[in-house]
Amino acid sequence: MSDDLRARYLPRFVDTAARRITRALEAVTPAGAGAPLVARTELHTLAGEAGILGLSELATVAHNAENEVRRWIDAGDVGARAKTALALRQLHRLLRQLADQHGLPAPGATATRRVLVVDDSELVAEQVCDGLRADGCEAMSASDVETTLRLVRELRPQIVLMDVNMPGLSLADLCAKAREAAGPARIAICLLSGVSEAELDAQAKLVGADTFVSKVAGLPSVVEHVKRIAAEMR
Repeated sequence: MSDDLRARYLPRFVDTAARRITRALEAVTPAGAGAPLVARTELHTLAGEAGILGLSELATVAHNAENEVRRWIDAGDVGARAKTALALRQLHRLLRQLADQHGLPAPGATATRRVLVVDDSELVAEQVCDGLRADGCEAMSASDVETTLRLVRELRPQIVLMDVNMPGLSLADLCAKAREAAGPARIAICLLSGVSEAELDAQAKLVGADTFVSKVAGLPSVVEHVKRIAAEMR
């Protein structure tokens, strides 16, 4: 790859790699130790992304760490899990050095708002995710209960924007199961609906949600509300 192309893609790579390393590290710490598949997936993808940019040292460390995760999965090797954590910290140091060399912002200098948008309308979920991403959030979506709980468990979002009419579970049960899936990680559940704010307020109190925002207020209002939640969580 030419130097011009590498320079073009480096800022995005540094930002994405920092997020991958964070997710993988969360998956190998005691709080997330049940998610080695998350660590393996992130490391595998990171190795490929570094390799295609010609960042051989980063790619090699990520690949070796992925092999340690495989040993952890296949043999239940606790030592392999510890080695994975060490390799991830080494990757973060290498990423900081890379950013410094090219005059880029330090990875992780700004806390990423990781948001899960739960709505059985894929159109609504896509619009909300696009708005959040444009504002610098890491946003993903789920349109059913099973996917919601899996993503909470694997990706550990800080904020869950939850439609009040998801099929399959009552709203109270879904909120409770989402908190259970998050384990010890802190999570804020924000109800998202087109009903009146008074009704949303009552529902939030009834089901144990942290806050609420109305779809009727529009996408900019939803994005601003997520900002406020994230600021309060710091």
